[in-house]
Amino acid sequence: MKDPTKLKFKEKDYIAKCINRSQIKNNRLFKENNFELMIGKGHLVWNYIYSNLKHTFRNNNKFTVNYIQNYSWKQIYLYNKFEKELYIIMKENTFIDIIKGKKKQHLIAALANINDGDIENIPKRYKDELLKLDEVPKRSIIITFNYDENLKKGKYKAIRITPNLVEIESDEWNGK
Repeated sequence: MKDPTKLKFKEKDYIAKCINRSQIKNNRLFKENNFELMIGKGHLVWNYIYSNLKHTFRNNNKFTVNYIQNYSWKQIYLYNKFEKELYIIMKENTFIDIIKGKKKQHLIAALANINDGDIENIPKRYKDELLKLDEVPKRSIIITFNYDENLKKGKYKAIRITPNLVEIESDEWNGK
């Protein structure tokens, strides 16, 4: 019997593979260049993940890679033009902190409005980012990952939520 709360989307293995590749490349660069000693390593990591994903998807007409930037963080997103799905990528502990700590919930709630088909309630700043896409996405999916450097693979979870931050459906898998 099919589980109605199990999220299905076609690109999960491809996206996980690209994030894994970015993480492996990041770890090598960080060790070679001694970036561990720099202040603000977290922001550097996201810059590298973003640039690696941008490089990975550069010849793929199916995806648009971009980010929403605030004064202290960047939010990477992939837009699948054919499926009309928006994938928001973040670390698992960041998502847990957002849900429990009430920080940055406005971004997640705003992007979750897409799942309700209600883009009018999205704040202007995020709506402007969405308008850069050719069309409005049909649904948004949050992809969280927890990368294990020793195993060189990640654990992933895809989640669709409501603007009230209630989980509609989800799926978990291990990256290859």
